Amino acid sequence: MKRLALITTILSLTGCATTPPAQYVDVNTTTQAHEGILLTHFSCGETISQASIYEIGKGPDVKNGTKYRAAPLSCRNEFNTLILPEGNYYIGSYLGKGLLNLSDQNAFKFSISANKINYIGHMQTLSAGARRKIDENGAFSPRITTTTYLISPSVIDKETIAKEYLNNERPDLLKKYSFSKNIAYK
Repeated sequence: MKRLALITTILSLTGCATTPPAQYVDVNTTTQAHEGILLTHFSCGETISQASIYEIGKGPDVKNGTKYRAAPLSCRNEFNTLILPEGNYYIGSYLGKGLLNLSDQNAFKFSISANKINYIGHMQTLSAGARRKIDENGAFSPRITTTTYLISPSVIDKETIAKEYLNNERPDLLKKYSFSKNIAYK
């Protein structure tokens, strides 16, 4: 029985190694009539590994966590493409060495149009951790280390670079879908 479990695990891991990353829309993928493709370049600092995308009006909470998350957004310092249903979304949480949940009023919002490549901008989330040795009264303590994480998300419109990426790296998508600029905003 253990041998069967081991073989199953190895086979499933081998299959994962050849599959494109989740943030990559494969050339053979076809969107449904109500879906569009999100295109963004997402880069982060040392403390963030991913963000979560939510529909406006839904989001993370203590009870449900990421239950209502529409999609994760991987921080790979490169272009991400993923399929989302047409609608209005926001980046609701940042995850890494810490967790920051934002309400839709304080987050970057964007729209996805069906049957289009929806460029929402180059997302940059600068983040850093600062360690301080303080006690509960705010005084220096050699025994207690507190880390404060600073997260500063921003969006830059680099449409020319996005189009160059599509022309050079993803002409397959441009043949199937038109380009739409829907820059994220606060």
